[in-house]
Amino acid sequence: MPQRREKNAAFSFSVRDIFSFRGNVDGQLLLLTFVLLVIGLLMLYSASYAASYETYNGDSLKIVRKQAIFIGVGLVGLMIMSGVRPSFIKLMTWPIIAVVGAMLIIVFFVPPPTGKEEFHRWISFGGFTVQPSEFAKIALVILLAKYGTDYANLIRGNKYQRTRAMGSMILIGVTFAALVLLENHISGAIIMLFITAMMMFLVGFKVYWFVGAGVGLTALFAYLCANADADYMPKKVRDRLLPYVDKTFGLKGARLQTHQSLIAIGSGGLLGRGFGESRQKYLYLPEPQNDFIFAIVCEELGFVGAALILALFAWFVYRIYLIGKKATDRFTKLLVMGIAGHIAFQVVLNILVVTDTIPNTGIGLPFFSSGGTAILTLLAEIGMVLSASRSNNSPLT
Repeated sequence: MPQRREKNAAFSFSVRDIFSFRGNVDGQLLLLTFVLLVIGLLMLYSASYAASYETYNGDSLKIVRKQAIFIGVGLVGLMIMSGVRPSFIKLMTWPIIAVVGAMLIIVFFVPPPTGKEEFHRWISFGGFTVQPSEFAKIALVILLAKYGTDYANLIRGNKYQRTRAMGSMILIGVTFAALVLLENHISGAIIMLFITAMMMFLVGFKVYWFVGAGVGLTALFAYLCANADADYMPKKVRDRLLPYVDKTFGLKGARLQTHQSLIAIGSGGLLGRGFGESRQKYLYLPEPQNDFIFAIVCEELGFVGAALILALFAWFVYRIYLIGKKATDRFTKLLVMGIAGHIAFQVVLNILVVTDTIPNTGIGLPFFSSGGTAILTLLAEIGMVLSASRSNNSPLT
């Protein structure tokens, strides 16, 4: 009996083990978060009201109103997460993975929305819809941060041990990416693989592995583009690559969104048409409130406005990087650095898609694109970073 009590005690924890609101959060990061939220919501209002009017029977504020509600809930979550100790997040890694993993499997058994029968990305309940792949991004960062902490000696060990650790991390990342890819979510799978590579770099694997991988992936991409119309190419790959390779692809087909996006960006010029004055959002650019909202930003605010927003993103990511750099324990450092890399990569990927630099993969712009699950997850991530900054500034942690 005494042994059983001791075993149970090892898994028990108090409120003090979970929360700590001692120390000040990073004021610059908090300010940048609110600034990006406000600008993002204003741009979503401008980009979405025509599409919202068309979709929701004359309710031009439906989309932005839903986003504002999710932001309000997300801010509550941010405040709560800013007090959750990173050590408790590490302790809860496997329960988090269990819940997110179950959601990634359950989504295949849920009927997809009307008109999107090939996309198994959403779970609906109680009038709300969640996208498990958004939760999977931060879950993967947490899991790999824990792995990189618990097996640090293995990663720094001999050649056999390093190879074993590398294989384990690759297997984890590929498993997440495969589950998301089966949902027909290509951009989500790409982000999972990037998070894996980034976390492997952060935990200490040599840079030449990633240079080699980058060269190999670039060669593969070039080969796929050169053979985009080959009969042996999978249909989903052809559908993505052909409109990217062939710029004369039918404007009413798969290239319509990209084509209208480029028109919007070009017509914005240096200073833009002015807030609310976009023309492409009037049902010329499909779903301007989602993946291609940055095209509306360029059209209305011009090159100068878009550049200022990108500068805000750069400052935002840099502040997260500084917080991670200052962290005193390995798990917190890896967690915060992973969040910084994930957000930065998603911003860059979205801009590359909108400007037709890479094929259209379907990825939202943080803070700007419509999406309840995405904004909730983003604000939870920022809450974790603020918790780390609080720990950095507290003499008791």
